[in-house]
Amino acid sequence: MSVAGYMNTVKSIVDDLFVIGHPLRTEGIIAHTLNDIGNDFKELKAAVQFFDTSITFEDLYNKLFYEELILKRHINENDDLKITA
Repeated sequence: MSVAGYMNTVKSIVDDLFVIGHPLRTEGIIAHTLNDIGNDFKELKAAVQFFDTSITFEDLYNKLFYEELILKRHINENDDLKITA
C-alpha cells in the first residue's frame, strides 16, 4: 500500500474513533503510525523519534510521502542499471 493510502486509512480510523468518543492524542497517532510503516522508512522513523519536538500528522504525512518518492526513484534507477548492465 502506498503512503497516501496508508495515511488515509490511519486518518479514517482516527476520525472514526473521535466520532464514537475515543479521540487519540497526536503523540499516540504518530507513535502507532511510525510503528506500522515498516523498514523502508527506518531512517525517517529514527529521525522523528530522536528529536524532542512534536510533529503533526500532516507533517508526518508529507515527510513519508516525500520519502516514498525518493525510494521509488531509487528503485527505478536501480532497475535501469540492471537493464543496461
